[in-house]
Amino acid sequence: MSLTIPIFKLQYSDSDRAFLKNGLDKILDEAYLTNHSFVRAFEQQFSLWNSSKYSVAVNNGTTAIESILRGLDVRGKEVIIPSNTFIACAVAVLNAGGIPVLCDMELEYLSIDPSHVAEKITRNTGAVLVVHIGGIISPSIITLKKICDDYGVPLVEDCAHAHGASYQGVRAGRAGAAGAFSFHMTKVMTTGEGGMVVTEDEKIQRALQSVRQFGKTEQNATMHDRDGSNFKMTEMQALMGLLELQRVEKRIQKRQQIAAVYDEKLKGSSWKTWSAPPSGVCPYYKKIVRSPVPREKVEETLNKNGISLTGGVYYIPVHKQDVFKNKFPGGEFKNTNSFSAEHFCPPCYPELELTEAEKICDVLLTIAK
Repeated sequence: MSLTIPIFKLQYSDSDRAFLKNGLDKILDEAYLTNHSFVRAFEQQFSLWNSSKYSVAVNNGTTAIESILRGLDVRGKEVIIPSNTFIACAVAVLNAGGIPVLCDMELEYLSIDPSHVAEKITRNTGAVLVVHIGGIISPSIITLKKICDDYGVPLVEDCAHAHGASYQGVRAGRAGAAGAFSFHMTKVMTTGEGGMVVTEDEKIQRALQSVRQFGKTEQNATMHDRDGSNFKMTEMQALMGLLELQRVEKRIQKRQQIAAVYDEKLKGSSWKTWSAPPSGVCPYYKKIVRSPVPREKVEETLNKNGISLTGGVYYIPVHKQDVFKNKFPGGEFKNTNSFSAEHFCPPCYPELELTEAEKICDVLLTIAK
């Protein structure tokens, strides 16, 4: 059966297309295709939208994390990350010269477990990376920040899922030293590929601007004095980012409406849904559901009804990836292991109709009440 509700469906209105065509003409008139006026405009407007002092645009979300870690100079130091994350986090640590150290997750809001971090943090820890899974900022970030402050270790936020997220009025990326956003195609905001780093620290901002251009000095563009690479964003990506900033609030509101349908329709059943905590705002990049039955049965039944699951967060955690599984013993990550096996993510993108979300819930309730 063909899937009538796909994994993802990205649409642009006539006015969206006109904005992009007009902007492309301006880019071609300037004939400067990368890291120029549209990138500067995108950085400035993203800072305003996210209530951040500084924003530095890069070419993807992975290099956003890597550039922060390079700017902090974690070479030879340990970087604590959750096992329940995309492999990009571990790759970014390795590329920045750091040593990834995995911690388990907490199950209430799916963040890295502060108690596990407290066990593993040392004077050789260069940074702690917290990942806002599905766009949920856990209240545990308060405890996590205190642990980091006590050790003088920077807290870095992976905000790849968390555009527009906040906890107690503090936007994603502003709780720690810096935050990394992704603009991959499926994200809450997209430029196809692309990323943004936000920070309140001018010293970090300057380091990031250097890192994204091979570590060049401010005084001499042909002299390089730090460990950097080519992480620049193109003008076309920035143009798409400027469009996304015009429509992101409405798209987040639609995601929140769809998430509310899942909450209401599945309330009181054996299907558990995760939502933002009190005093929190979530954009619901993913709506996360715990299944009372094997995920394979869920996927098979949904597919028979023309419905596709979106990617999990995460079905195969870092310590089970082939490249890492011999390095990190699985017994340390009991919460991650259970969560990865039991959850799934139904469609929750702005182009999804509310009636389609209701249909998905109806099908789930035929599997288990």
